[in-house]
Amino acid sequence: MSILSRFNTYPVHPIQMGLFILFELQLIFGKQFTTFHIVGPLHLSDLVLAILAISGLVLIIVKKITLPLYWPLFGLLGISFIYLIYSFSAALGPLNYIIRHYALFIYLGLSFIIFYSFADDEKQKINVRFILLMGILALVSQILFHGYNFATVEGYYTQLFSRFNYWTELVMPGLVIIEVWALCFLKKNALKIITALAVLFLSTTLGHASAFLACFVPIIIYFLLIFKIKHWIIITSVIVSMVSLFIFLPQFSDVNAMWRILYWREILKEGFLNYYGVFGHGFGGAFITESMNQTFLNELGSIHFDVNPEEKFLTPMHNSFVTIMFHIGIIPGLLIFVPLKNAFQWAFNYKIEHAASKKFLFLSFMGFVVWASFNVILEMPHSSAFFWFIYFSVLYEFRDPEEKNFSFRIIKD
Repeated sequence: MSILSRFNTYPVHPIQMGLFILFELQLIFGKQFTTFHIVGPLHLSDLVLAILAISGLVLIIVKKITLPLYWPLFGLLGISFIYLIYSFSAALGPLNYIIRHYALFIYLGLSFIIFYSFADDEKQKINVRFILLMGILALVSQILFHGYNFATVEGYYTQLFSRFNYWTELVMPGLVIIEVWALCFLKKNALKIITALAVLFLSTTLGHASAFLACFVPIIIYFLLIFKIKHWIIITSVIVSMVSLFIFLPQFSDVNAMWRILYWREILKEGFLNYYGVFGHGFGGAFITESMNQTFLNELGSIHFDVNPEEKFLTPMHNSFVTIMFHIGIIPGLLIFVPLKNAFQWAFNYKIEHAASKKFLFLSFMGFVVWASFNVILEMPHSSAFFWFIYFSVLYEFRDPEEKNFSFRIIKD
């Protein structure tokens, strides 16, 4: 697939184009666009996403579009809505906190409606090309960002590995995309490896240790797929590689990294011991208890939540999947991964002749999963919709041929 593939090979759907423009605005303007305040907890990016979703819903009803019946996702959203009602009735927190916490699930629901209002085989090809375009734009933006800072900031090279150095929040996913594109579509092995390693190095200059990991994991999975290693070896190798990074690279064992791991440990421990792995905390309340806060103080000397008490309501676990489990329960939270079973089965039965687009989407998504596992991604307007766009692109690419038997219409004939 050429980088210069034209979108006009197939007509772009108006809602699809609106979504593309939204992502481009998020990439170019970042928080200046996504956090532009409209009213209450509503931001400009949220408003645009809502307008696209309402337009998509009207289209689905008018044209009687058949939607896939992903029962795990509907179950997830249904459970979250029950907790939302409970949170309102029990007044677990201020209204704006309840809404902002629940935004994680709102983004998922809106993204589902938007995506399947235009999804078909032709639009999927356009989706893949646009994903690549976002990678190109992210790469160019980051290179220009570094170039400008090298020219204007004295001693900038000394700050490359010690602070956040990225244009906007969508740059990191974009780097994963362009790296995976090189692995999947470049023909010459030398060029493939050089490009992937160059992007991997660039990821180390963003100031996020997890950025390197998000780019590193797709490379490892790619070679494990190519060499057709057995399933248990794949899993073992990835785990060993990740553990080795934490052991041998200091940026993975600094205070921030240990803070995250401790946070996850305490939340998951409480979720199993006090909530039996089934129940969640709802929305609007504090993310941490006083006992957790004391653990942060004793083990890390962290007084973050003491100095900034409001952050107990605003700072989740820096792992979007753990955040989901916190709100609705650990086991219900795992429902998000169930629709991906076809993609993982494909990976375990990978054949070299399989379509490159499948490999491209799967590896890109795996990098995004790593990124969301170390940062606040699905909770925020800066990056959540793009994650769900990739998520649903993967579901569509790996859908069952007989999927029509597991679908529904809002309005029946």
